[in-house]
Amino acid sequence: MNITKFLHGIYYGVYEKYVHFGVAFLLFFLFLIFTTWQIAVVLVLTLSIGKELYDKYIRKTRFDLYDLGVDILGILSAILVYFITKRP
Repeated sequence: MNITKFLHGIYYGVYEKYVHFGVAFLLFFLFLIFTTWQIAVVLVLTLSIGKELYDKYIRKTRFDLYDLGVDILGILSAILVYFITKRP
C-alpha cells in the first residue's frame, strides 16, 4: 500500500475510525503514566470532544457522534486491558 494513499484515506475518512480507536487507546496509556486511570479517561474523553468541536467550528465539517463513539470504545478497551494486565 502506498503511504500517500493511506494518509489520504485517514484524512478523508476511509481509515478514520481505526485512527480514532487507536489514538484513544494509546492516549489512555500515555496519560496513565502521569495520573490515575479515572483522570486518564476524563482527559482522553475531553480531547475527543475537543477534536469533534474543532472539526465542527474550525474545519467546518460536522460533529461526528460515530467518531466519538469509537473513541469511547477505544477508551473502554484500554480500561479492559489495563485491569486485565494490572498486577495486584
